[in-house]
Amino acid sequence: MDWVVIGALTGLLLLLGGMIKFFLNRWDKRAKLVIQLFKTDYESTGDTSFGSDQLESVICMRIVNVGTRPVVIERESLKFGSKDKLIDIHKTDWVGIDKIPSAIEPGKGVVVGVFQDAFEKLFGVVNYVSFMNTEDYEKCTIHVFGEATDVAGKRFSSGQKYQYSFYVSEFWPAQHVGS
Repeated sequence: MDWVVIGALTGLLLLLGGMIKFFLNRWDKRAKLVIQLFKTDYESTGDTSFGSDQLESVICMRIVNVGTRPVVIERESLKFGSKDKLIDIHKTDWVGIDKIPSAIEPGKGVVVGVFQDAFEKLFGVVNYVSFMNTEDYEKCTIHVFGEATDVAGKRFSSGQKYQYSFYVSEFWPAQHVGS
């Protein structure tokens, strides 16, 4: 091999290495949000827009920016969903909606939610009361997910679906979801 071939191969390898580094950096710096669902009491949310004497439980969505750049969430896009129902911002009052910052900074998060009574009513849990069976907990659960969209139109979801038991009014990650 002569020096021209070795120089050409070295240049080609350096070019490929630079391109790989560029694409890996772009992939690493993309917007990333993690959405988790949980239940808490109203007082724990830190919201006071509905009065400080509220004793109701709140079904919450925690949105955390785990990426390396700020993400601007479109408030109108927040929703809870199941197989055939959606609860968006126009169907009920949301707790903490005014506390969403203009941009969620990396490592920071926000908690928003809906009151448990409204959540169960809008998901039609009242229709499932006849199915309540303490022997078969599967008949007392619905699969739920949380979703948000940024201003660029990128949709973020809770990734894994959650099960909500209306018999015990609690959330847990779904082990196997067939929807």
